[in-house]
Amino acid sequence: MNEEIRWPKKGDNPFHVKYVDPNSPTWASLHWLASLNINDSFFANAFKEAADKIIKELSRGEEPWNHDTIFMPIAYLYRHGLELKMKHLIKMGIELDLLKRDDKVSSALGSHKLHQLWNYLRKIVEGYWPEGQKEVLDATGRIIQEFHNIDKTGQNLRYSEDSSGKESLNGFPEFVQLTDLNDVIDAVFNFLEGCEAGFDHALEMRNDMMREFSDNY
Repeated sequence: MNEEIRWPKKGDNPFHVKYVDPNSPTWASLHWLASLNINDSFFANAFKEAADKIIKELSRGEEPWNHDTIFMPIAYLYRHGLELKMKHLIKMGIELDLLKRDDKVSSALGSHKLHQLWNYLRKIVEGYWPEGQKEVLDATGRIIQEFHNIDKTGQNLRYSEDSSGKESLNGFPEFVQLTDLNDVIDAVFNFLEGCEAGFDHALEMRNDMMREFSDNY
């Protein structure tokens, strides 16, 4: 029996919900998000979580097709998550006076070049933890560089050609184990979230001191 192929019809609205079932596994309640103090770190974690869930589902081995064709969206979700997380941490570093926001820094924050963002973030991290583990920074930098190598501008994982007309697939690795990709990204995010916790604490302490000073004078 052939299933009817659905085409768009009058009244279709992708974001209008006719019936709300809070118990549905695909129901997304969004109105409460606007009440939160959401930043790029929140978005970074959301993109990473989406990729994690795709890989977890693929790991069940229940899909009849291979996973080659969805490498691009998975890798892009991770890449964009890394970009957003680093940009957020750089802004925190600027707020902590660990980096001056000049034209070059502003340009990097407005771009998609992971290696530039990492160079600034590493400077901030080393300034905050001068006795930190260099091998962890080196390893993190190499991982981010690998993402930069396959997608230097944030286009290759989204388009078949970049803005210069160069084919994207030519720069991809021959094969990838998605669970290994997930494991490595987990490690990077663990490190970056540790940095974020440290910066959050420093900003909170500074703000408390400023409030105390203001109350006393």
